[in-house]
Amino acid sequence: MAERPKIVVAGILDTKGNEVRYLADRVRAAGGEPTIMELTVSGEVGWADIGVGELVLTIGAFGKKPEPGCAFGPAAHRAGREAGVASH
Repeated sequence: MAERPKIVVAGILDTKGNEVRYLADRVRAAGGEPTIMELTVSGEVGWADIGVGELVLTIGAFGKKPEPGCAFGPAAHRAGREAGVASH
């Protein structure tokens, strides 16, 4: 059986959490494996797979500025960790 595609679903969870959960559910229903990444700037919501604190630490570990658009998703995609990025 083929491996399920891994998709990052990213968003500002303190205001768009329901929409991000919906996107993650749709990815799962289509046979993908969603990973929810938080982009909230007002404080972590606590239920994301990748919290904004972890995101900041990861970017810092790269030792460079984030890429335009989404700082973590494109790098993870190129590294083969994720098949794609969905954002709301």
